[in-house]
Amino acid sequence: RDPDTSSLPPRRIALEATRPGWIVRREDLDDRLWRAAVATGAHPARGVVAHVGPWRDGRREARLVDALGASRRVRAKLVVGADGLGSGVARATGLAEGASAGRKFGFSGAWPVSDSSFGTERAGELEEGCIHMRSFEGGYLRLVREEDGTVHVAGLVGSRAARRRPQEFLADALGLAAAPRLERATACGPLPWSPRRIAGPGVVLVGDAAGYVEPFTGEGMAWAIEGAAALVEAIADLGPSAAGLAEYARRRRSIIARQRTCRRLAALLDRPRLV
Repeated sequence: RDPDTSSLPPRRIALEATRPGWIVRREDLDDRLWRAAVATGAHPARGVVAHVGPWRDGRREARLVDALGASRRVRAKLVVGADGLGSGVARATGLAEGASAGRKFGFSGAWPVSDSSFGTERAGELEEGCIHMRSFEGGYLRLVREEDGTVHVAGLVGSRAARRRPQEFLADALGLAAAPRLERATACGPLPWSPRRIAGPGVVLVGDAAGYVEPFTGEGMAWAIEGAAALVEAIADLGPSAAGLAEYARRRRSIIARQRTCRRLAALLDRPRLV
């Protein structure tokens, strides 16, 4: 529907999954991960901010500040930065010096089917158990209808499209006169994001902090979990040493290769006429 691509008729493609999968609410996943961490002996704390400090005498210093402002200092053999896109741990420890960042932005949110601006008929087109994807020049959207009828949407837009109001962008992408107001809305960017290094003395990055590309192939969570597993295995074999972190970087190369493939596929979305 974009004026620049008016000569290209929209096409509908259906892909069958070769293996079964699960769609899980993020709140449920986070809760299960939290309880699993506690069961294995971890001592998680909510509402605590960590300020990562220098590397001294074989330990990395950090200051932990709780919601009431009380702070305490800890010294660790290894600090794991799992703080996502644009990692603050990476920036605080010099791993982000010379980092590269793209010009795209991601967002997500949800709205109830009862929202009249979306329409029950259009919501009915979203078959339960399927991920619906709409691609167009300037970005793409994914839509999933949850069990309670809520429609979840996630998308990515280029820098030109991002200059528009989010509601206008959604309305055009969905073919609506006015887009519903998103609930639980979040956004991130710019992306892709690549730190200069993923490890240093007493610090290592995992998940999106170690490098984030637009997850066009839907593997974002898989990359993060596999990267964490690779770190655990490397540390178990060689300890939190320089050799252990180097082994982690080596094992993570398979993820980097898949991310490159994802970036090539996503790049094609910006060239619909070429496709």
